[in-house]
Amino acid sequence: MIKLKTLLQENISASILNAARKSAELKKLGMVDVSTGETAYGSTKAPLTIFINPAKTKIDDVYFDIRDALSNLIPGTRFNVMTGPTGIGDQETGAIHYAPDTKPDPAQDAYDRIYGMTADFGGDKPLNDLEDAMYHEDASIKRMHDSFGEDPNMLSMSQKKKLAVVYNRVADKLENEKKFG
Repeated sequence: MIKLKTLLQENISASILNAARKSAELKKLGMVDVSTGETAYGSTKAPLTIFINPAKTKIDDVYFDIRDALSNLIPGTRFNVMTGPTGIGDQETGAIHYAPDTKPDPAQDAYDRIYGMTADFGGDKPLNDLEDAMYHEDASIKRMHDSFGEDPNMLSMSQKKKLAVVYNRVADKLENEKKFG
């Protein structure tokens, strides 16, 4: 795990860089170029810097759409957006720095399962089911859920695991409903 983390932080292979450059999904999101080995803010290494049309950095969540596209392009790697003093992205160049997050986040993974089903159900039903499930949980789980919504980094790994159990229960129920009606 440590070796993988070091490799991801220090460089991205040429084949991955070429795949990112050719990605139709990233181009659709406004990418004009990608580079590696940039130093983001301070001494933090950000192995990928995506240069996008600066007008795109004004669109909410384009950074997170790009992050998700990168995670899909490089399966098994979750990317974080590196933020700086002026917020996400450089407004003049459109440069957005991404760094791999090699720590598992069970609550985020379970929440992503639920959120990923919103299109299958044609709306907010999965998220509404999650909120309904929270109504029946004890106060500590409700507090963890609220904290997760505000800032997932506020939770400890044990709290994230407890929350993931509840989220996965909701996701399993939704998948069964989708499958069997």
